[in-house]
Amino acid sequence: MVPSLYTITPAEGLASGRAVATLTGWSFNLPADPPDGFVGDDVTPTVAVLVNGRAADAVAVLSSTEIQFIIPEYLGPPGTMSTAVDVVVKNLDSAGIPIPTEEATLEEGFTYKHPDLTTQSNMEWITRCVLRMLRRNIVDNVSISASPDFSSAPATQVTFVSGLPAVSVSGPTVRENKVLRDNETRVEDDSPSGKTRKNAPYTADVLYDIMFIGRNKIESQNLKEAAIRYFRRRPIFVFQAGPSDPTEIECQLWVEGPWTPTDNEQDQTYSYSNTIRLQGIWIDDSSGLADDGLPAPDQFYTDAYETDELSTEEM
Repeated sequence: MVPSLYTITPAEGLASGRAVATLTGWSFNLPADPPDGFVGDDVTPTVAVLVNGRAADAVAVLSSTEIQFIIPEYLGPPGTMSTAVDVVVKNLDSAGIPIPTEEATLEEGFTYKHPDLTTQSNMEWITRCVLRMLRRNIVDNVSISASPDFSSAPATQVTFVSGLPAVSVSGPTVRENKVLRDNETRVEDDSPSGKTRKNAPYTADVLYDIMFIGRNKIESQNLKEAAIRYFRRRPIFVFQAGPSDPTEIECQLWVEGPWTPTDNEQDQTYSYSNTIRLQGIWIDDSSGLADDGLPAPDQFYTDAYETDELSTEEM
């Protein structure tokens, strides 16, 4: 029978793919023993699903009206985002060959979204959001001691502050998040329905070195304590993906370790320094990073890639 397609859920997702999607329709070719839930590659597909012409992974026909599969990666030019693409379902015969007359298309059924966080301009935007957060909630005298164009030139490492107390921020550096990096789909063993849960998208942590500078120890300590209180009250940092992209990026803000005090006798200042980390900013594509930045997408989940610190050039 000729299949029909009605809906796809979700109807949009990241260009990196890997989201679990469900298609509803009619007359999907059933396997001999339809599974109770998604079991991925263990099921021999009786249909083929193509998204933008690329074959979907782990296709499972749950019933004659429902298919579950993993969205493939989008390989088109990033400048074309957002992109609505066709979703095609083809019934297969017993040999796994498409049946010529049994095919259906959901035109522009799925839209690839691209947060584009790793481009130079958007890393600069993230830094501006961090500076705005510090200025609004801790002290308005905040300077960035690194260039937002990934330059490592010595001239970009000089800090100028107009007065004291002040906050100096340098960075960012980008590090793969090894807690949230697993993006494989898996079956929930304790789920009565046997349905699956999608792990977090592959993510990276964005780190900034931060220094609170005062005229004396008391002034710098008060500034540091004000920051600590704010970070504890607002552990979740939310900002737009870009100036023209209303997509909200949500991450957790961490202070990396103990604060390091420094008595700068020559400058007659006292400071506390540390590193703050924005944990779990989802990054869809590493193509915008410097060559020594994040690993290529096909390296992201391999245990062989053991480099702990995956940093861009300091800006």
